[in-house]
Amino acid sequence: MVTEMLFIYLLTGTFFALAVLFWAFRSHQFEEQDRARFLPLRDLTEEELAHPPRRKFTPSVFLFFVVLAIGLGVLGRMLYLAVTVHPPAT
Repeated sequence: MVTEMLFIYLLTGTFFALAVLFWAFRSHQFEEQDRARFLPLRDLTEEELAHPPRRKFTPSVFLFFVVLAIGLGVLGRMLYLAVTVHPPAT
């Protein structure tokens, strides 16, 4: 029983990881890497230095924390089952 559940968790995690990887390739997330190395070097204006932009709690950040909480819950449940459920000795 526990082995089947762990296998299902493994397949689910692998599926989601591959889905995100394929999305990243399809949406060209790995292109223009040369541009990214120069971004920290742009000059800030005096106004930007005096009043740095405030970080906002956007819906994508909220969704990230929801997915993170679900993942940690699944991991905790899996570890709990692995530690507490013992197969009968034969």
